[in-house]
Amino acid sequence: MDVTVLSDDSGTTTLSGEVKDQSVEITADEAENKSAEWLNEAFEGVDFTDFNIGDLELREIVAAEVDLDGNSQNEVEETVAYDVTYNYTFEGIPVKGDFYSAIVDDTGVVSSLVNHNEYEIIPSQRSAQLSLEDALKALENEVKDSEVLRTETRGASMEAVIPDVSDVDVAFCDSDNDGIFESSYIFELTDGNSYQVNSLTGECLSND
Repeated sequence: MDVTVLSDDSGTTTLSGEVKDQSVEITADEAENKSAEWLNEAFEGVDFTDFNIGDLELREIVAAEVDLDGNSQNEVEETVAYDVTYNYTFEGIPVKGDFYSAIVDDTGVVSSLVNHNEYEIIPSQRSAQLSLEDALKALENEVKDSEVLRTETRGASMEAVIPDVSDVDVAFCDSDNDGIFESSYIFELTDGNSYQVNSLTGECLSND
């Protein structure tokens, strides 16, 4: 099998074909296993055990022929491949931008991308830890035309004047692109936008 390998600052990509427009016979579990085997074989210095299986994201890639006569009942969706993604965690916390992803069909891994580094804990001169409430205020100051909402976290109700928040998470982020990852709040908004607020500095950045 011919494999093209591309590498840049965003990671290393492999290409070995293209997804066909025919239904696959492999199951989601088999696709997951194929992606793990490929990671161990294709990427030097990267091992599947580096990734947290608990942060697996697996979705079906589907295709359907379009009926030009408008008979939608004839347009049957079929699974033509699986998109398997593992997000890396350090000390149980996700590291933003560190992941392994593979597109898998009956022939194996059609394409894949890995962006992974080794990390170590270093002393920080920053000691202040931003509370979730303060992080929401930083988000409010960053985003214009905010609305009153009620967001719930850890069973406690909290009200803040900010755009609607659909999800709140914590991750290590390299906000300054200096190779130093600091814990940040990740806010997903109902309008599709995403922001990160550094829990040590209060800096708010858009993820879009």
